[in-house]
Amino acid sequence: MDVKQFTDVTIDGKTYHLGGYESEAYLQEVAAHVNRRLSELKDQIGYARQSEEIQTVLLCLNLADDYTRKKAEADSLAEQVEKLEKEIYVLKHDCVVLRMENEALKSRALTIEAGE
Repeated sequence: MDVKQFTDVTIDGKTYHLGGYESEAYLQEVAAHVNRRLSELKDQIGYARQSEEIQTVLLCLNLADDYTRKKAEADSLAEQVEKLEKEIYVLKHDCVVLRMENEALKSRALTIEAGE
């Protein structure tokens, strides 16, 4: 079983002590992503005028949007991989069939040559 890791991350200027089974680098990467999205929101006119609750909800919505888009992209890529794997299987099968036909034709040609 993995050992629980603890690390400090900074989000929006505040330090949080996080624990999890992921690496410290991963936790830092996640915190950096949150900071990037938060910074983008803060750059938008009117964001600062919203209540803290609305700001938090907007951040959550943006992060959920990131997740949903990446999940859809990953699902689409998985479907593409599945289609390509099926296509490879068919091509391999076709290759085997063609090799067998080629061998049969070679054998037939040798039989015909031997008969002449």
